Amino acid sequence: MSTTATITKTITLYRQELDEYADDKPPADAPGFLAWFVEKLSQIPGEHRDSATVLLEPGYLHIFYHRPESEEEVADRVKRDERAARQHEQHERQLFERLKKQFEP
Repeated sequence: MSTTATITKTITLYRQELDEYADDKPPADAPGFLAWFVEKLSQIPGEHRDSATVLLEPGYLHIFYHRPESEEEVADRVKRDERAARQHEQHERQLFERLKKQFEP
């Protein structure tokens, strides 16, 4: 059963292993890093900026935020869920018919 309730989406701005081959490696100096980080945060819409999260582990940096689905994303998800439910029901009916033929006297 599909629902039209809005769910929260996680949007990744940056996910990178911080090795010498990183494409968008942040600068090592503090002023450069701060400017790089502010640029990343500026990509987050203002109304969602307070949900920004930074995960920093040895050799790894992940910057992301949360936002509700858009109306279009909700509609797309509902369509996908309905299609999946129809396919599942069709599969179950086919399985039932095969088993019925196999086990009915």
